Amino acid sequence: MTMAETDDARTEPPPPWDRFGQFLQDMAAVGEGMAKRNTELWGKLSQNLRSEKYTADAMTNDMARVVSVGMENLGELWDLLTRPPDRSRVATTLPTVFLRFFKAGGEWNLPDPVWIRVPLWQRGDLPEKANIHLGGDPGGAGLLRPTLTAQLVGRSYKLSVADVGELQEGFYAGMVAVRDTPLASLRIVVGNGER
Repeated sequence: MTMAETDDARTEPPPPWDRFGQFLQDMAAVGEGMAKRNTELWGKLSQNLRSEKYTADAMTNDMARVVSVGMENLGELWDLLTRPPDRSRVATTLPTVFLRFFKAGGEWNLPDPVWIRVPLWQRGDLPEKANIHLGGDPGGAGLLRPTLTAQLVGRSYKLSVADVGELQEGFYAGMVAVRDTPLASLRIVVGNGER
């Protein structure tokens, strides 16, 4: 065994400890998000309770807020406990979004929206829209790109299609990313012929 191999063995953490460390990082990210939501909730409730008129409608709205925040916190905890850790240093599978466009009655169809989950450790301060990178024939990609949006909704991005005009047939590949981190691979087929 060479000295370089020995140094590599010392610097590379064992996989179980690596996974445990990633779990702790995810746990910290979830805890930070829950604390922020709870602080905002209790600040709002406190402000409402100090108002001169605290009506039954206001109390109902506050209880709905409490339940909503509780469900969001529970959803994040469930994700933390049921999803395998996302590791940035090891190649893993990347979710793939597949969209197929075809003509029906002379008009291009609108594929259904697709939800793209964001890894737990990336959920703080997410931008409202994710970046969509698209390759293939430059003319066809230029026609497709404006029809696609990836909007943040809760803890996921909703990739949807709208305002489809003229499209160019072919195959297009790309990626949905946030801050140079890929969230999903993108595959689009613009079909030939009507369905």
